[in-house]
Amino acid sequence: MVTLRTYTLADAQILSEYIKHPEVVINLSDGVPNDYSIKDAEEFINKALNENQFRFAIEYNGEYCGGIGLDKIVGHCGHKQAMEIGYWLAKPFWNKGIGTHVIKQICELGFSELNLVRIEANVFEYNKASMYVLEKCGFIKEGIQRKGAVKNGEIVDSHRFALIK
Repeated sequence: MVTLRTYTLADAQILSEYIKHPEVVINLSDGVPNDYSIKDAEEFINKALNENQFRFAIEYNGEYCGGIGLDKIVGHCGHKQAMEIGYWLAKPFWNKGIGTHVIKQICELGFSELNLVRIEANVFEYNKASMYVLEKCGFIKEGIQRKGAVKNGEIVDSHRFALIK
């Protein structure tokens, strides 16, 4: 069973362990450090809780296994009814259908509770699994921002996807 729930500070230890995994952190935004500490995790959780952000912990069969959220689009000429989705799963939980389930769930929440009309996703060029899951959830690839992102000091292509209400 897959569920979304509010983060708690009790998640910080396992969050920092899961995020540090090289195959997980390579797919996250460049703002997430490779040596993600418990302090980083606590700051993330406190921010999510105290700033009323639309971020959730993911549980699979009662076990914390990842995170998902919708964020305002920064530096974009978008509108208030558009947000960007971000998500990750710990490696032991890959290939179980969890990503597909939670992406669909948070998009439904975004459209109904936040009155969104557009949800965007940006994916590094090498993250084919994430692209596949997004397409499986109904997202359409709108294009490639050539050399549009930085990860670990390298400039890479970013693939933009969108789901419209």
